[in-house]
Amino acid sequence: MEIDGRKVNVIDTEHLAAMWIQAGRRKDIRKIEMFDEARKMDVDFLNSLLKRYDLLDKWKQSQHNFSDAYQF
Repeated sequence: MEIDGRKVNVIDTEHLAAMWIQAGRRKDIRKIEMFDEARKMDVDFLNSLLKRYDLLDKWKQSQHNFSDAYQF
């Protein structure tokens, strides 16, 4: 992405969600809830990241906070 003529790297929502679920703090879960409410995450990509980084079990512990779209 380019901002004010400078190239910057941006982390996508799915990677942020994976990092936040790994941290597991309530404020991080709330951030994921906001992405969920805004429908900002690609379900298939998020699922693949959670599997790749062995976070699926941790996700399942908190998935009651998220809509049915993110129930893995």
